[in-house]
Amino acid sequence: MEPHAEDRLPGDDGHAGCEGRRREVRAVRRRLAPGRSGLGPPGLHAADEGRLAPDRRRLRGRDLPRQLPALRRARTLAGASVAAALLAVAAAAPARAADLEAGRQKSEPCKACHGADGNASIPGTPSLAGQPVFFTHWQLIKFRDGRRKDPQMTPFAANLTDADMADLAAFYAAQRPTPRPAVTDPPKVAAGQELAQQHHCVSCHRPGLVGHEQIPRLAGQDLAYLVKLLRAFKAQTAGDLDGTMTTAAQPLSEEDIQNLAHYMATLPPTPSR
Repeated sequence: MEPHAEDRLPGDDGHAGCEGRRREVRAVRRRLAPGRSGLGPPGLHAADEGRLAPDRRRLRGRDLPRQLPALRRARTLAGASVAAALLAVAAAAPARAADLEAGRQKSEPCKACHGADGNASIPGTPSLAGQPVFFTHWQLIKFRDGRRKDPQMTPFAANLTDADMADLAAFYAAQRPTPRPAVTDPPKVAAGQELAQQHHCVSCHRPGLVGHEQIPRLAGQDLAYLVKLLRAFKAQTAGDLDGTMTTAAQPLSEEDIQNLAHYMATLPPTPSR
């Protein structure tokens, strides 16, 4: 499941970098009241609100899946500002704790494609085991809401409740990912490693490309899926919250895409932390 670009707020320019993204998470979380699971206390601190709004920055953090309904309501308002959206999100109700056993039971229909424990074996199908909770939850929200479509996933996600999605995401995050069988070409792996360094992939996907929060784990993913994913970013039919990947993929040639995919597929699939 690759992230799509539809989740931008009004006025997003699509070019904020990963370091800016992390600064925003830290700045907003510093305003959290003890024990509060939202993105900030009622009446977001003026310093954060004033800094975020003029820069057209986006919401970040683990809690975004729970906050998306409030965010969608806020951005339907004509001319709604990022500051207004932040205030609406801050008022969202806390989510209940996810249930791993319930997630396991709810994953039964997923086994045919994604495997019993989230380790898929079908070429072109992503493994979900060890993916960040936030990433999987976010993708399920988009499938359910029709902003991302797939012949198998769309009907499955249509009737999922918020609790269902939280349980499924938590279950898959708790599973240990295993390497996907792949015939990789050593020269392509070496070229892909060099490209990954040139494009600073670790700045978002972290060392080892294990992912975190809304950033997916790429390490040890299916080779065919990684090629499909990178092609989609280059074609601008897929993107992340702020368009960082779509922008990064534009200069990639087909050879670059193949090389990067070969490199990523050979990395140990360490669970995201």
